[in-house]
Amino acid sequence: MKIIITESQYRILTEAYSEEEFREKYVELGLVPENQFNKIISEFNKPFYIGWMLKMLSSGFIKYEDAYKFKHYFNVFEKFKQHYPIKDLGQIKTMNNVVEFERKSKDILIKQQDNEQGDVSDKKNLVNTNNIQKLESVGIKYLGMIDGYQSFQVPPEVKDSKESWNTYREILGKCSGRDKGQIVSICTMAGFENFQDYLNRFPGSSYYVFYNMGDPLSPYQIHFESSQYMDKNDDPIILDLNIKFIKFLINKGHLNTNKILFYDRLKFNIKLTDLEEKMINKYDSVMNDFVNGSNISYEGDKLLITNPNYDAIKIYGKKNTWDGKVGILLSGSMLRNFNLNYIPSAGEYLYVKLMSLLEDKYNLWIEDYEDLPRVYGEDFFKW
Repeated sequence: MKIIITESQYRILTEAYSEEEFREKYVELGLVPENQFNKIISEFNKPFYIGWMLKMLSSGFIKYEDAYKFKHYFNVFEKFKQHYPIKDLGQIKTMNNVVEFERKSKDILIKQQDNEQGDVSDKKNLVNTNNIQKLESVGIKYLGMIDGYQSFQVPPEVKDSKESWNTYREILGKCSGRDKGQIVSICTMAGFENFQDYLNRFPGSSYYVFYNMGDPLSPYQIHFESSQYMDKNDDPIILDLNIKFIKFLINKGHLNTNKILFYDRLKFNIKLTDLEEKMINKYDSVMNDFVNGSNISYEGDKLLITNPNYDAIKIYGKKNTWDGKVGILLSGSMLRNFNLNYIPSAGEYLYVKLMSLLEDKYNLWIEDYEDLPRVYGEDFFKW
């Protein structure tokens, strides 16, 4: 007999778990690193949430650096459960379920905020002189104004300063509607280890923050070396505003465009090097040649795209029904298999170009088109 339990019944069962039992199940079996396990134990005070988070993390459905966000998502879920497609956390079991849960939670958080944007030049929405001095005193530099937004640099010298991070979080981590429960989801503001991570992983790099509380998506944070251009909800900054911020930093002499990855410069309409222009032409030529001579076939519920002139490349997918189209997932390293030279972020350009050509030829819908790391992992970008 199959027994179906509700979330509340599931909680009753999981609440009985102890920290030792969780440790035995996840740490000792090598499913979750010790340091990440300790963070989850300290961050989430209910065994039900601890167990769910450990399961999702060990399955790869949630990134470790994003775990802190779920504390806020759970609070939203408890209040607005009726608005979620799955109303029982115990039934969220797949990557798609988790992505939908995140998306719905974020949508609700955004809708809760004050929609009155106001005048972005209003001084009450800006960091005052006293707080600018506090930021400067811990090494965070004020760079000036751009169309109503204040610009700040968090330089590499403060990467290990907890005092700098605390000041950065308390002053630049404010947002519209904070008194009503709104939060800033930028990970470097959420935890000191995340703050240190990118500055240590990319020596000599800085965070750039653009601030005006009159804009409900402020603060914005840019980190060029890791190709992260995020608003307060940890979503990509809209293109026009992003270009405006980048041009400001370039014109003020705060940014060498060589720090911007090739594919980002292409998107932001920033001049490429002669080598990059030549490589784009070669990439495009190979991609067109592959797609024009390719064949599509199905093996049961599997999709296969091949080209007899490129024996090393086989693009596998899964046959899905969605508005009469097909979703495909790419497998393998195209740069290596197409025998192309590498320039930083070329893998992303190559992927988007190839998927666009395949969409046009075969009328495909490309699943998870913009979410490369979550789908493919680091192996996609390796030789």
